[in-house]
Amino acid sequence: MLRLLQAEWIVDLTTRADREGKHAEYANRYDRSELKQANLKELNMQIDRGYRVRARRAPRLDAPPLPRGATAYGWQRARR
Repeated sequence: MLRLLQAEWIVDLTTRADREGKHAEYANRYDRSELKQANLKELNMQIDRGYRVRARRAPRLDAPPLPRGATAYGWQRARR
């Protein structure tokens, strides 16, 4: 859960950039950043080690509707 909370800032950042029409500017900055280079290095190292992420099964299309506030994978959205 801690890693999820630590990663929420990127969702907020990209959502804000999109709403402000700055998504292309942010993407271009990331393309030129040291962070991207470090992320690619880590990704390639993980792939070389044979690391694979297990895909989650998609929710059934014929499943009953989810309760209000629930997500397809059972996480509860934070109420604001």
